[in-house]
Amino acid sequence: MKYVPVLRYRQEERKSLRSVSLTSKTVPLIEIVTQTVKGKTVFQQFHEDFPFIAPTVFVDFPTYIPMKNGTKQEVATFLRPLVSNHLLRVPHFMSLKGLNIIPVVTYNPQLSSYVKTIVNEASQLRPVFSKLAFRIFINHATYALAEIQTIIKQGDVIILDIGETPHTSPALQKLYNDINALKDRGVETVLIRSAILVSVTNTSLISGQIIAVADNSLLTSYSSYGFNAFGDYAGLKRDDLTKGGKISPGFIYYSWHSNCYYGFNSPIKSLIEFENTITPSVLNSIPWGLYSNQHHTNCTGCKEIIDIKNKISSGKSQGKWKGMACSHYLSTMEEFL
Repeated sequence: MKYVPVLRYRQEERKSLRSVSLTSKTVPLIEIVTQTVKGKTVFQQFHEDFPFIAPTVFVDFPTYIPMKNGTKQEVATFLRPLVSNHLLRVPHFMSLKGLNIIPVVTYNPQLSSYVKTIVNEASQLRPVFSKLAFRIFINHATYALAEIQTIIKQGDVIILDIGETPHTSPALQKLYNDINALKDRGVETVLIRSAILVSVTNTSLISGQIIAVADNSLLTSYSSYGFNAFGDYAGLKRDDLTKGGKISPGFIYYSWHSNCYYGFNSPIKSLIEFENTITPSVLNSIPWGLYSNQHHTNCTGCKEIIDIKNKISSGKSQGKWKGMACSHYLSTMEEFL
């Protein structure tokens, strides 16, 4: 395991996962955030999708996502009960038994009392799942790690999610050391950071230019902190799952060759601009030209952009372009890591 992409189990992310042949170097962390998918229960759909996703996946029912007035209704309906009673996550995990999943035992970082649920949840899952992952946030990390140390076993995984905090912060070094000290007990460690800040918007992008505030340097430095693998949001930014706003054509394209993100947008707020402006801008860009023709052919995201240019498929969908960015990032990691 080298890479842990964090993906919500929604339409475009699901399609991206299915479009890339992931090997054991990539273990996705899938966050299930709704009760139904395509008219089926999320658990039925997950059983159908699993053979096409990855050899192994982490699964989390995230309670760290803030519940706001603007939170999507289907997300709030599913997650609010789990926020109120964290142990309701256990039967959800049990619905996925039989699949090669690693349940992610975690807590709500906004509530210190939830740290105490870690041992209880793990004790209920351990008889069914041979391996568990423990997700720690900066908030209450010391207390969470103290709980985890009492129950962790060889083969388990500790995932430190630092959100948007710079991974270079000296204040994190002790936490890094404390987590990696547990590697002596046969556990693996993962460091996750959102490379693209929430503050990055489509309107803030400058077409064909590097996004200066997007920092993907964790990819090259995670091992220097002692971690076995790194994680991010697979070419996407972490959002709070709130209701969408107005149409704002934009696209973020990752470059392995400079380990940075390039932005593309249009001042005209119309979906047709994805075809008229963004497509040719991407195809004529510096990062596009640095990838081989073989990558463009094998990468579902890149191939889709070519198909849009050739009028084989429509590009008039913001969600579709989000999925293409994700597919391209996952393909890049599989090709080069």
